[in-house]
Amino acid sequence: MIPAVFRTLYIFDHFKNRKYKTIIRAISHLAAFIDDTAPLIFTKVIIRILSITRLKVNGYTNHSDQWLYYLVNQQGIQQVHANNPFDSNYKFSVLVHAVPELGAYIIPGKFARKSIDFSDPEAVYLLNKALLKWRFNVNWTLKDGHLCPAVPGRFDYLLHANDLLSKIEGRRARMLDIGTGASLIYPLLGTAAFNWECVGTEVDKEAISYAKGLIRMNAGMLGTKIRRQEFKSQILPGIIEKKEQFDLLVCNPPFYKNKSEALAANARKNKNLHGADETHHNFGGSANELWYKGGEEAFLKQLALESAEFGTQIHWFTCLVSKKDHIRTLKRFIRKGNPTDLKVIEMTHGNKSSQFVAWTFQNQDNESVK
Repeated sequence: MIPAVFRTLYIFDHFKNRKYKTIIRAISHLAAFIDDTAPLIFTKVIIRILSITRLKVNGYTNHSDQWLYYLVNQQGIQQVHANNPFDSNYKFSVLVHAVPELGAYIIPGKFARKSIDFSDPEAVYLLNKALLKWRFNVNWTLKDGHLCPAVPGRFDYLLHANDLLSKIEGRRARMLDIGTGASLIYPLLGTAAFNWECVGTEVDKEAISYAKGLIRMNAGMLGTKIRRQEFKSQILPGIIEKKEQFDLLVCNPPFYKNKSEALAANARKNKNLHGADETHHNFGGSANELWYKGGEEAFLKQLALESAEFGTQIHWFTCLVSKKDHIRTLKRFIRKGNPTDLKVIEMTHGNKSSQFVAWTFQNQDNESVK
């Protein structure tokens, strides 16, 4: 591991503007000292101070948020994607303007900042509703009892997945979302942010009906399709039409093996949040969203094996993996189909980290969609 002092000096070497040489040198040494002796957050604070100067690096000027991303990556600190507009310091005045109902759930947070009670399902729902409305002008509601997606993290996944795609000209990119759920979150974000043509799959009839209602609520989504998977033992067969092509597949698989495992995990989460056992699930979740026979690992194996069959119709397969222990299993089953590329992409948002696996059976210069 490179000592912090060398990492900060490496950053220093990139600066071309001599006017700020002294301040950069001082902050660099301070950051090096703090990085080696205190929690990571203090290093980020120092970097934030440096970022507001808007100096020139390699001939171009960036704003502070982009500066922060550049600097922390030079230090090997994982951050959100550079194009992700969401961070933990939400501008609640703007969000309340987008969704006034959120105002009733604002509470004092740390350092005199506004916040919400993240253990309150209604507050979490309204926050994500406001984020969608503010940033993408998306009209959104959530079906009772269903999973409430954390929009910043879900969008981060799509941003990283988008980086995999080659430049596409003359048409819209096509995305296939496995298990789209009642929230329809990935097609909503994919269409609003990237203008993708999206197809979602789902086994739950009620979730499909609700997702179609969300499509009708947003004029830009009217080209989005939802297809029902008739057989829970299958993922891709019966969904992808003959000669149909997709640029990207995304998937957030079920975590648990059965209802009892999901309830036990929920009890642990709520005990951490509330300090006592609670019956409600903080972020909701229906059976099809939370568990799958054999759990996440079985789902990943099935998707890996089926992907080889559809490797000429889908350019990039991607799938979130909640347990790092399952990555090795997924990669082993993917390799049975002889992929041309296979990678694990790490993501961090706030104090949460996640990862997804991406693989393809095509060459990078292939035009997969006709």
